Amino acid sequence: MPTTSTATWLALSSRVDSLPGGFAVFGPDEAFDPPSDQYGPLPYVLLSDSRNAPERFGLSGGVSGGVAHRESGTLLIALHYPIARGISYTQLQEMIGKFVDHFPADEKMRYGTTCLRVERTPDQVTPYRDGTNRVFAVRVLWTTV
Repeated sequence: MPTTSTATWLALSSRVDSLPGGFAVFGPDEAFDPPSDQYGPLPYVLLSDSRNAPERFGLSGGVSGGVAHRESGTLLIALHYPIARGISYTQLQEMIGKFVDHFPADEKMRYGTTCLRVERTPDQVTPYRDGTNRVFAVRVLWTTV
């Protein structure tokens, strides 16, 4: 049985596995080479997983009982789209909008007995250029149920 931390990541990644767009997706700290084809670099998605300190709620159950905790965090989904691919801002907004729609408020993500809930409609982070890519990101806030 995986630890709570691992089960949380597996619950998040179960939803990420079905992201629209068919882009190559790379998890936190995953070594990768940006994908390419005969025309040059291809778009790809990088994930970041940030956890907050657990929030304690409820009272101790005594010597044998525990204290309930709620966990929360942020899943950052960043689409890196090569500038050389020549795509419009509107088209990129449509792609990132599909990522937002993929994580509707109150969506449940599960792995085993671990259940996470999307707290609210994801935020779009201000897009920027990193030299070779246009980067559009979505911030998904989640909490345990």
